[in-house]
Amino acid sequence: MVSAHSIMATPTNAGVRAVAAQNGASSSTRARRGRSRDPDRTVRRRLEPVRRSGDDETVVKPVRFLFVDDDEQILRALGRLLAREGFEIHTTSDPGCALSIVEEKRIEVVVCDYTMPMMSGTVVLRSLQGVKPRVVRVLASGSHERTSADDECVQHFIDKPWFPEELRKSLHAIEASVLATRAD
Repeated sequence: MVSAHSIMATPTNAGVRAVAAQNGASSSTRARRGRSRDPDRTVRRRLEPVRRSGDDETVVKPVRFLFVDDDEQILRALGRLLAREGFEIHTTSDPGCALSIVEEKRIEVVVCDYTMPMMSGTVVLRSLQGVKPRVVRVLASGSHERTSADDECVQHFIDKPWFPEELRKSLHAIEASVLATRAD
């Protein structure tokens, strides 16, 4: 089953209740924890807002990430792991719909698995490069057989299997470069 999920940063728990009420749900434990019976519904979780350092403590919109992987368990694990990092997380197990999600959700970073049955991650990232060149393209791979063609369409590599702390550091470094680009 192919699905797309979202986890969005919200500064208060009141935002969770407001979204739950808007979607016809009560502010039950299920809604507060971000669980939903509809797999395509946007899920909001309580997160601290991202702030810029310096004199101006302005709240900054979270960086929007899309994770593309044919393994639903990996996507759920990423959602749990990164839920409190201050990112806006979107996931899909269908590489064919990645471009439409990038356009619809205004994604800034795409992290794509290298080996998927429908199409390879490099094909997804190469097509994304042609249409949305400003989107940061990251290839997640357990294979060390990368080609020069991979290097042309990929800006960052993440080795699999990843370790949670290393993954967080890599994604925060990418986040910092996106935030710096936003300031330009």
